[in-house]
Amino acid sequence: MSDAQLERQPRLHRRARAWPCGHRDEIRQPRPRRRRTASLDYLDSLSDAEMPRYVITSDFRHIRLLDLHEQNRVEFPLTDFGTNADRLAFLAGYGVRSFGTDAQEAASIKAARIMAGLYELLARHLRRARHTLV
Repeated sequence: MSDAQLERQPRLHRRARAWPCGHRDEIRQPRPRRRRTASLDYLDSLSDAEMPRYVITSDFRHIRLLDLHEQNRVEFPLTDFGTNADRLAFLAGYGVRSFGTDAQEAASIKAARIMAGLYELLARHLRRARHTLV
Protein backbone atom coordinates (compact mmCIF):
# COMPACT_ATOMS: atom_id res chain seq x y z
CA MET A 1 0.00 0.00 0.00
CA SER A 2 1.38 3.39 -0.92
CA ASP A 3 1.72 6.30 1.51
CA ALA A 4 -1.10 8.15 -0.28
CA GLN A 5 -3.46 5.18 0.18
CA LEU A 6 -2.58 4.94 3.86
CA GLU A 7 -3.31 8.63 4.38
CA ARG A 8 -6.76 8.28 2.79
CA GLN A 9 -7.79 5.42 5.08
CA PRO A 10 -9.75 6.49 8.14
CA ARG A 11 -7.80 6.28 11.35
CA LEU A 12 -9.02 3.69 13.79
CA HIS A 13 -9.56 4.67 17.35
CA ARG A 14 -6.91 3.09 19.56
CA ARG A 15 -9.60 1.29 21.57
CA ALA A 16 -10.86 -0.46 18.43
CA ARG A 17 -7.75 -2.64 18.66
CA ALA A 18 -7.71 -3.58 15.04
CA TRP A 19 -4.97 -5.89 13.92
CA PRO A 20 -3.84 -7.01 10.49
CA CYS A 21 -5.08 -10.32 9.14
CA GLY A 22 -3.46 -12.61 6.64
CA HIS A 23 -4.00 -10.19 3.75
CA ARG A 24 -2.16 -6.89 3.54
CA ASP A 25 -5.24 -4.69 3.07
CA GLU A 26 -7.58 -6.49 5.45
CA ILE A 27 -8.17 -5.31 9.01
CA ARG A 28 -10.15 -7.43 11.43
CA GLN A 29 -12.04 -6.18 14.48
CA PRO A 30 -12.14 -8.35 17.60
CA ARG A 31 -15.43 -10.13 18.16
CA PRO A 32 -17.49 -9.21 21.26
CA ARG A 33 -18.06 -12.92 21.89
CA ARG A 34 -14.35 -13.38 22.52
CA ARG A 35 -14.43 -10.65 25.16
CA ARG A 36 -17.40 -12.28 26.89
CA THR A 37 -15.72 -15.66 26.84
CA ALA A 38 -12.53 -14.14 28.19
CA SER A 39 -14.39 -12.52 31.09
CA LEU A 40 -16.15 -15.78 31.94
CA ASP A 41 -12.89 -17.72 31.69
CA TYR A 42 -11.36 -15.24 34.15
CA LEU A 43 -14.18 -15.98 36.61
CA ASP A 44 -13.17 -19.64 36.65
CA SER A 45 -9.88 -18.64 38.27
CA LEU A 46 -11.56 -16.77 41.18
CA SER A 47 -12.39 -18.22 44.56
CA ASP A 48 -15.97 -18.14 45.90
CA ALA A 49 -15.12 -15.16 48.13
CA GLU A 50 -13.80 -13.18 45.15
CA MET A 51 -16.65 -14.08 42.78
CA PRO A 52 -18.67 -11.02 41.69
CA ARG A 53 -22.42 -11.10 41.35
CA TYR A 54 -22.52 -9.23 38.04
CA VAL A 55 -20.46 -9.28 34.85
CA ILE A 56 -20.81 -6.30 32.51
CA THR A 57 -19.47 -6.36 28.96
CA SER A 58 -19.84 -3.80 26.20
CA ASP A 59 -18.91 -3.44 22.54
CA PHE A 60 -19.59 0.32 22.78
CA ARG A 61 -22.91 -0.25 21.00
CA HIS A 62 -24.58 -2.66 23.43
CA ILE A 63 -24.29 -3.35 27.14
CA ARG A 64 -24.65 -6.91 28.35
CA LEU A 65 -25.33 -7.55 32.03
CA LEU A 66 -25.01 -11.05 33.43
CA ASP A 67 -26.33 -11.72 36.94
CA LEU A 68 -24.48 -14.79 38.22
CA HIS A 69 -26.73 -15.29 41.27
CA GLU A 70 -30.06 -15.13 39.44
CA GLN A 71 -28.67 -16.74 36.27
CA ASN A 72 -30.22 -14.16 33.95
CA ARG A 73 -28.80 -12.06 31.16
CA VAL A 74 -29.90 -8.66 29.86
CA GLU A 75 -28.60 -6.95 26.75
CA PHE A 76 -29.64 -3.52 25.53
CA PRO A 77 -28.33 -0.92 23.07
CA LEU A 78 -26.30 1.90 24.51
CA THR A 79 -28.84 4.34 23.04
CA ASP A 80 -31.43 2.90 25.49
CA PHE A 81 -29.18 3.44 28.50
CA GLY A 82 -31.56 5.97 30.07
CA THR A 83 -34.47 3.54 30.15
CA ASN A 84 -32.28 0.71 31.47
CA ALA A 85 -30.23 2.67 34.01
CA ASP A 86 -32.13 1.07 36.89
CA ARG A 87 -30.61 -2.28 35.90
CA LEU A 88 -27.19 -0.85 36.79
CA ALA A 89 -28.29 0.70 40.09
CA PHE A 90 -26.16 -1.84 41.95
CA LEU A 91 -23.10 0.15 40.85
CA ALA A 92 -24.29 2.97 43.13
CA GLY A 93 -25.00 0.59 46.00
CA TYR A 94 -28.71 0.07 45.34
CA GLY A 95 -30.14 -3.36 44.87
CA VAL A 96 -32.88 -5.85 45.46
CA ARG A 97 -32.51 -7.69 48.71
CA SER A 98 -34.06 -11.02 49.48
CA PHE A 99 -34.69 -12.06 53.04
CA GLY A 100 -35.40 -15.76 52.92
CA THR A 101 -37.90 -17.93 51.12
CA ASP A 102 -41.36 -17.05 49.83
CA ALA A 103 -42.92 -18.75 52.89
CA GLN A 104 -40.80 -16.59 55.21
CA GLU A 105 -41.78 -13.48 53.27
CA ALA A 106 -45.50 -14.38 53.54
CA ALA A 107 -45.11 -14.99 57.28
CA SER A 108 -43.37 -11.61 57.69
CA ILE A 109 -46.21 -9.84 55.87
CA LYS A 110 -48.80 -11.59 58.03
CA ALA A 111 -46.89 -10.68 61.21
CA ALA A 112 -46.61 -7.05 60.08
CA ARG A 113 -50.38 -6.88 59.53
CA ILE A 114 -51.04 -8.34 62.99
CA MET A 115 -48.66 -5.81 64.59
CA ALA A 116 -50.31 -2.95 62.67
CA GLY A 117 -53.73 -4.04 63.96
CA LEU A 118 -52.39 -4.23 67.53
CA TYR A 119 -50.88 -0.75 67.20
CA GLU A 120 -54.18 0.71 65.93
CA LEU A 121 -56.10 -0.95 68.78
CA LEU A 122 -53.68 0.40 71.42
CA ALA A 123 -53.72 3.87 69.85
CA ARG A 124 -57.56 3.99 69.97
CA HIS A 125 -57.58 2.75 73.56
CA LEU A 126 -55.03 5.37 74.65
CA ARG A 127 -56.97 8.17 72.91
CA ARG A 128 -60.13 7.16 74.79
CA ALA A 129 -58.24 6.95 78.10
CA ARG A 130 -56.86 10.49 77.66
CA HIS A 131 -60.29 11.90 76.92
CA THR A 132 -61.74 10.37 80.08
CA LEU A 133 -58.92 11.69 82.25
CA VAL A 134 -59.31 15.30 81.10
